[in-house]
Amino acid sequence: MRHGQSTGNVARDAAEAEKQLLIAIAERDVDVPLSELGARQAQALGDWFATLPPEQQATVVLYSPYVRARQTAQAVLARLDADSLASVVADERLREKEFGILDRWRRPAHPSRPSPICRPRPNPERGQ
Repeated sequence: MRHGQSTGNVARDAAEAEKQLLIAIAERDVDVPLSELGARQAQALGDWFATLPPEQQATVVLYSPYVRARQTAQAVLARLDADSLASVVADERLREKEFGILDRWRRPAHPSRPSPICRPRPNPERGQ
C-alpha cells in the first residue's frame, strides 16, 4: 500500500463529479495529507500488521517523502515491534509523478473537451 486516501483524492473526485478542470487543493502535492477516511485506512493497515505472527511481521518499511505516505507509514510503525525492524526509510525514489505547471489540473473525461492549457495538435489527415 502506498498510502490511505488523501484530501487530494477527495478534491479530485469532487472536481470530476462537478466537471471542473481544476482540483481545489491548497497544498503542493507533496504536502497533501490523509483524509479522515485515509487516516482510518492507515490505522486499519497498522492493526492488520499487528495481527500477523512474529515470523510474518514486516522488518523493513519504505515510504515516499510525501506527507500522506509518511502518515500511513507512521500508523503502521506504531503497531509494529520497533526492535524487530531492520530498516525504516523515506525513499525519494518512491515519489509520485510531478506535473509542474499542470499540477492540480485534471484531464477532461472526453477528448472533445480539452484542457485550456493542453490543446490537441492539429491533424492534417483529418483536415485540421
